[in-house]
Amino acid sequence: MGGVEKVVERALDPQRTRGLVWHTQGSGKTYTMIKASEMLFKAPEAEKPTILLMIDRNELEDQMLKNLASVGLGNVAHAGSIVALNRLLREDYRVSS
Repeated sequence: MGGVEKVVERALDPQRTRGLVWHTQGSGKTYTMIKASEMLFKAPEAEKPTILLMIDRNELEDQMLKNLASVGLGNVAHAGSIVALNRLLREDYRVSS
């Protein structure tokens, strides 16, 4: 079973509350996050999940947004700060999506 499928399986397991995927440089971290997000959004049992994708380089921000849109996940909210992230989570951005 591939890494993406394992991430999705674990995220959908109600007995699990945490998980970690360890990647090395150039191993496809962005692609793994995008594919796992796509599969979770399409999984009926996920019931509109909140998915946080965190990137550590400004150069990846535009790439990530374009890649999300290319798989049909263009309706995302971008939090440029901790304050903005807390506001999105508090206001439950998913409700209006």
